Amino acid sequence: MLLLRTLAALIALMTSCQAREAAPAAAKLGPPAVAPQPVVDTSRVAVLPYDEKRDQYIFQNAGQVKAASLSPAELAQVETLLRASIDEYNRPQAVELQKLRKAQPQSEFKADDFIINLPKYKRQLVAVLNAKGEKEVWVNCFSHEVYKMD
Repeated sequence: MLLLRTLAALIALMTSCQAREAAPAAAKLGPPAVAPQPVVDTSRVAVLPYDEKRDQYIFQNAGQVKAASLSPAELAQVETLLRASIDEYNRPQAVELQKLRKAQPQSEFKADDFIINLPKYKRQLVAVLNAKGEKEVWVNCFSHEVYKMD
């Protein structure tokens, strides 16, 4: 009798599992999640593949290099390092600008001629692995403002 009950329970369990209709993937996940924001503004930053001929002078002191990719975390790290470098550059430039404005009040010194305003720039990145296996990233920043005529 115990064997019969066990067998009946097992059959009931198996048929109930088979009788279930698989829920669509979206129903299993619940409401759609909001896509995470990219680490960097991809409309302003382009990661270019390493090209041996084009980039030969950029990495000439790195020894033997090969193309590398950048993860979102590495892109964030590049962005952090770039911002820190620009902040370091801008501090003494701001002091110099103030000195010039004070010494020559009749002159109109433009802050943009002294201070780097990163949001005005687009960036190109090229990543490689050097001979030591370290990742190096070349950053080229450019602004279309430079090419405009007054």
